[in-house]
Amino acid sequence: MLLTIEEYNGLGFDGCVDEKDEERVEKAICRAQRMIDLLTDGKADAAEKGEITAEAAIGNLKQAIGAQAEFYLENGACPASGTTRLGDFSYTIENEGINAISPVAMAVLKLSGLFYRGVAA
Repeated sequence: MLLTIEEYNGLGFDGCVDEKDEERVEKAICRAQRMIDLLTDGKADAAEKGEITAEAAIGNLKQAIGAQAEFYLENGACPASGTTRLGDFSYTIENEGINAISPVAMAVLKLSGLFYRGVAA
């Protein structure tokens, strides 16, 4: 895993209070890493293999993975309908919560240039 439970906690994400939570959090981190890997066209996997060494990129990938894992822990696979606000950023879930991507993870990926849009560089 690119992001350990210790790093997850160190970044300030919720979900791992004690040892009994570790297995649940580890599963969420693994699942989140797969999702972030898909959204970045393999950058999370490349970073885990050491193919990406830029600290800023790795840090942003870990932030996105942490945000996605926290999202899974709080909402499950499908979030509840409603609006999420983070400063001036607002995200509304409609259609009975079919979107399962953390808005915070997407913001990190897009603002850092890691989000893959299918365009060859």
